[in-house]
Amino acid sequence: MNKTLRISLVSLFALISSTIFAQTTVKFDFVPADSYLQFGLTGISSSNPVSTAGDFTEAKSSTINGATLTVSPKTTSSIANRMWSGTLRVYSGTLTFTAPGKTITNITFTAETWNASNKASVGSLNAKVWTGSAETVVISIAGNSQIASIDVTYADSGTPVKKSADLAFTGGPKIKVEQGTPFTSPAFTKATSAPVTFASDNEAVATVNTDGVITLAGGKGTANITASSVENADYNAGTASVAVTVFAYKLYTKATTLTSGKPYLFVAQRNDSTFYAYPVASNKTYGYLQSGGISGKVDQIKVEDTYNDEFTITSSGNGYTIVDGQDRYLYHGAGTYKTFNVSTTAPADVWTVEPQPDGTFKFSYPDGYYIQFGDQLFSSFGVYNEAKALGTLPMLYEYNENATTGISTVSPANGTLNQNASLYNLAGQRVDNNYKGIVIQNGKKMIKK
Repeated sequence: MNKTLRISLVSLFALISSTIFAQTTVKFDFVPADSYLQFGLTGISSSNPVSTAGDFTEAKSSTINGATLTVSPKTTSSIANRMWSGTLRVYSGTLTFTAPGKTITNITFTAETWNASNKASVGSLNAKVWTGSAETVVISIAGNSQIASIDVTYADSGTPVKKSADLAFTGGPKIKVEQGTPFTSPAFTKATSAPVTFASDNEAVATVNTDGVITLAGGKGTANITASSVENADYNAGTASVAVTVFAYKLYTKATTLTSGKPYLFVAQRNDSTFYAYPVASNKTYGYLQSGGISGKVDQIKVEDTYNDEFTITSSGNGYTIVDGQDRYLYHGAGTYKTFNVSTTAPADVWTVEPQPDGTFKFSYPDGYYIQFGDQLFSSFGVYNEAKALGTLPMLYEYNENATTGISTVSPANGTLNQNASLYNLAGQRVDNNYKGIVIQNGKKMIKK
């Protein structure tokens, strides 16, 4: 090859490569103490990080090296977004990214709290990363996302940019289905021309074939189904996932007596509604017991077994301990607080329990505080040292482990099923062929005698 021609080809290749791959990344960093100045906010400092001067309900913009970020509230009446404690805290609204004359190819979020419902107007937003090709990108924030920094990558306009793979399962990212009920696989879609591979991390719950069709395997629990594609000449690599959770209902029935060691729901009824308590949030060490409401005054409550809403009440010394579904003891801390404390360590004191003529139970702590539902119109359970307006003592609903709630069809075992398929009990545990009782095989329930 002619030396001059070779040099020309090499130079041309270098020019094309630099044109295709030359990209710029801009960081919007909200961790520094003066990051609020990006949006023209004043009155905040490292010694005053939570000033209301950091709140804004109108649109605010910041431009860094050719890229502009605009934060807009969902409505003018929505709660203020704010710069707070080293984060851009967006309760609702939109983040609009523009790079005039450029092509945005990637937006990566670093977040302390991230709402899984956040969406992008174009391209795909998956696992806090947007990929695509656009001059303007709008990210819809569903609520309370605390963002530490955002990296925005753009290329010169007209630069050949690989397209997003756009892998997606319809109905995601989470699907719940009651065990034994009909299930239709979510549709899988893609834009990429590259091959897609699928996998399940729990094949006792659900499997997925090479076309992305998901089939329930009979067990309970959660199977994370993933799809992935490699990068090719036209498309970026891509991933998508959907979590399929199979559950059964647990039935709780109103109790008239307390049996040590049994799991119960704390229940109250007011007007024409029934309320049952949730445990204190897993990331908290104290709080009220918030509640779920059911229309009507009912004597039985069905709760998905994926929820840990029950409390196990066990005799101990001169009283009872109360342990929630997260294995934490429930007690009343020192002082006049009306909230519960929770700890994995057993407290020194125990609750005394007194059944009442109206079917309720009085749970009292040695300091004189006792459990009540509702301080005036609040629908939560707390601890008080006096009767409250519209307050009521809790009832107990006990778990009925022999109930068959959630079993839609039960049929005798017969030869129509694949006898080599795995068997599972109602707890989703694999069992052998000698197991007697209700089993699940090939996604169907039957009785083995």
